[in-house]
Amino acid sequence: MLYQANAATYTLFSKGDKILIKNLYKCKGYNARQFITEFLNKGWKKNSINRLLVKFGTVDRRAAAEAVRVLLMKTSSQSSRYC
Repeated sequence: MLYQANAATYTLFSKGDKILIKNLYKCKGYNARQFITEFLNKGWKKNSINRLLVKFGTVDRRAAAEAVRVLLMKTSSQSSRYC
């Protein structure tokens, strides 16, 4: 079997693990290193946790981008009244 240095490592997270990771990430600002040191017995890999954190953050960024877009549309229509 060949070994690839940059091969992606996949860790399967249970539904409970995902909820735990998401809550600690959102509420306490945990990063991948903190998860690994806090939960050594889980066998999580840094890349797998980072991939999950990006997935959680992506949803929020899209919602935030949509909110900014709507806000900009409202302010631009209001400012056009004064010109």
